[in-house]
Amino acid sequence: AVSVEEHNLTIPHPLMAEREFVLSPLCDVHPLLKHPTTNATIFDTLKALYESGVKKEAVRVLPLPRNRLLAFNQTLIMGILNVTPDSFSDGGQYYSKEEGNIKKAVEEALYMVNECDVDVIDVGGESTRPGSKEVAVEEEMKRVLPVIEEIRRVSDVPISI
Repeated sequence: AVSVEEHNLTIPHPLMAEREFVLSPLCDVHPLLKHPTTNATIFDTLKALYESGVKKEAVRVLPLPRNRLLAFNQTLIMGILNVTPDSFSDGGQYYSKEEGNIKKAVEEALYMVNECDVDVIDVGGESTRPGSKEVAVEEEMKRVLPVIEEIRRVSDVPISI
């Protein structure tokens, strides 16, 4: 554990255990980390803080292009768009480098965003069905990039791969 006590710097901050905006994201990444002076886990410290009446105020965000933020202060819905030949959920209907299938894939993404209130589109280029074979990165890129480029051309929806 790191502790520093200098005339202009104290680590950990003396009031760290009272600061939800510090403890909450730290708890997300390492809940069992022990506070160097109290020896309590970050999870237990945050739990005690909430039990004392402090409200949950920290909002996690993901910075996006064009000065946008995706806030995680509510449940988000991710739409899955498989562009694999052996997808068990859609039978591979969006797999192909042909313009028609790319167009169908983009139409499905837009349908999910506009009609189903999806917050993020995940474009999958490798099947996760039982028994599926791993594909090379180059092949996965050939599958997903044309679809991602076309989605981005017509929509600002966040995209994951």
